[in-house]
This record gives sequence, structure tokens and C-alpha cells, in this order.
Amino acid sequence: MQKRDNGQFLIEKSVESLDKELKNCIKGRTVLIGMGNELKQDDGVGVALARRLKGKVKADIIEAGSAPENRLYSIVNLRPDTVLFIDAVAFGGQPGEARLFSYNELAVNDFSTHRLSPAFLMDFLLQEKISGVFLLGIQPAEIQFGREISPEISASLERLESILCSIF
Repeated sequence: MQKRDNGQFLIEKSVESLDKELKNCIKGRTVLIGMGNELKQDDGVGVALARRLKGKVKADIIEAGSAPENRLYSIVNLRPDTVLFIDAVAFGGQPGEARLFSYNELAVNDFSTHRLSPAFLMDFLLQEKISGVFLLGIQPAEIQFGREISPEISASLERLESILCSIF
């Protein structure tokens, strides 16, 4: 990882590998689910990214907020081939770092910042015969009450928007 003079973190190697991983995982009709609580700083990163992608990508986008379980049947009714949850995930990385998680990785580790784990949501969709279910996790810097997103997450949002726009 490199650090620019303005404090934004560059994770060039992981950005390249993330781009390749996403391209390998995303197949057919895709639903992007933005998760998180926008009142808890970086925890709202999933919703913020979903909002930024609306109208820019050829995927169904759902802003699920802090209660994604309420949108599960809406997701199933879209009959997607791939579902990509986007959320703040405390996996121990650098703030703003993004990683792609499969169900198997999440079933073993509970990285969630929510009451209901992403593994539960993913398991439900897998039982509904949606074979490609993944979580794009972004390491938060701050998850205290407040609306301000950290500089690391702002920079990550730009990178991830660019990657996802290039894939779709």
C-alpha cells in the first residue's frame, strides 16, 4: 500500500486483483445490493456506492440500508444469476480496502457490522438457487454516529465506482 501526500490510500495491487475477481464472479443478470447505516459514518458505504452506480451500470440496484433482509424476496423475484452485496465489513484491513467474500468465507468468519450477518442473507439466496452470491466488503475507518464519510472511504468509493462501471 502507498500513501499520497493528501492522505488518500492507494491499494493498487488489491484494486487490480479485485477487478479480476469481480469480472470472474459476475455472470448474467446481476443485482447490486447497497447495505449499511448512513447515520453511522462509513457504515453507509454500501448504500453510497449503490446510489452512485444508479443509471451508470447495467445491473439492478437496490438500496437496502440497514435492513437488507426486508429486500430478499424482491431480489429473488428479479431472478438474478449473480447477487453482489456491498457493505462496510470489519475484516481487519486498511480503511478503504475492499475485498470480495464468498459465502464459505463468511460462514466461517463473522465480519458484520449488522445484527443479521451477510452470511445469513447469502445462505437464503443460495437456497433460492441463485448460484453467484458474493459480498464486496469495504473496511471502514469510522462507524460512530454521524453522516460524514472518512477520506479513505471517499477515495475507495471513487475506485470502486470506476471498477464496477468498467465491468458493466
